[in-house]
Amino acid sequence: MRIGWEWMFFRSLLDMYQLTGDIGLAKSLQTLTVMQRKVVFLFYVHRFSVKDIATLLGSSERNIRKLRERAREHMKISC
Repeated sequence: MRIGWEWMFFRSLLDMYQLTGDIGLAKSLQTLTVMQRKVVFLFYVHRFSVKDIATLLGSSERNIRKLRERAREHMKISC
């Protein structure tokens, strides 16, 4: 069972569309791994710093930057 804030990363395409208002963006987000989706939402939507995301997710800042970079590249390809 998912509790707290993590529920938003396991949503359906329709839910993602309702969150973003853009079907293309929703489809693109659905192609990301759950961890990439977490980083994208926390960084771009909620404006968390890389340091804060790393602390929250129990990862290194370097790994968070790499996940963000790979997510952006993947989203460019899938759009």
